[in-house]
Amino acid sequence: MSQPHHSSGEATEGAPDLIALLYETCIIGASALMRHDQNVGSNTPDRIKALAPTQKDPTDPRTVVTQADLESERAIVAYLSGKLHCSFLSEEAGSIKPKRPSPFRAIVDSLDGSKNFLAGSLGLYAISIALEHNGDLVAGAVALPRFNRALIAERGRGVFLVTLDGTESPSSSHQLKIGGSEEVTLNRARLYVSRGSGAATSLLEAPLSDVLRNVTEGVNYGSCSVGLYSVALNSIDGLVVPKQRYWDFAAGLVIIEELGGHSAIWRSSWHDRALSPELAKADTTSYFDVVVSLNRKLLDSLVELIASAVGPKE
Repeated sequence: MSQPHHSSGEATEGAPDLIALLYETCIIGASALMRHDQNVGSNTPDRIKALAPTQKDPTDPRTVVTQADLESERAIVAYLSGKLHCSFLSEEAGSIKPKRPSPFRAIVDSLDGSKNFLAGSLGLYAISIALEHNGDLVAGAVALPRFNRALIAERGRGVFLVTLDGTESPSSSHQLKIGGSEEVTLNRARLYVSRGSGAATSLLEAPLSDVLRNVTEGVNYGSCSVGLYSVALNSIDGLVVPKQRYWDFAAGLVIIEELGGHSAIWRSSWHDRALSPELAKADTTSYFDVVVSLNRKLLDSLVELIASAVGPKE
């Protein structure tokens, strides 16, 4: 059964308007990315050269990092640093500590879906920014720059669907309704399922192979953040991904749970469940297995299926 990982409540006391801050920060980060993505569908040699892609792991092309990743991250960190005294856990820069202690930490993935971005793959990439306060996740934003859209949430204030061009800001945008359909059963579910940072064979092994055998359809957008965004909009019924970094899912977790959704997180290998204190200690070496859904019954069915598939811990 799903357990909450962070306490919900009112807007963070004594803090700036976190929804407005995340909205502004997403616009800053998206502007940096779109300078490299102005020609939809274009993937010319000049564009590739300008992006200067490198691989963090020479054996895994999915670990590509580009100038767009770095420019967006620098812009996000610089803007947030000027508006909110905080530390950072960021995909490219790692852990950044302020000169004096702060109760806030920003969890940043400046470009989730770098391989899609490099390949010009249909805009399936995202910016993901979450904010912790005293170890609790209190706010999060997932922005899809190519689609000019973002979801922004703060505990106790709801989830807002906004545009990045300013035409629909948090003050004038649509607030999403809480809750998903309770009618979706496992055998009728459409899920985002990927191997995360796991081996290519993991989709053929338990528990992912069991999940795929028991659902109507498995989809993979090549970006956990895009998957979480799709769950929040009820475009898909849930998400199952192993071996994810904290920055891959922290913002999406706030959004899903503020919508009344549910999550289950494990400390990799699908055995030991991770709760709030462990997420707050996440660093650049931490991996987690992630399951989310707006549907409580579906979440519980997935957790039961996974437990049965992996068996007891040896």
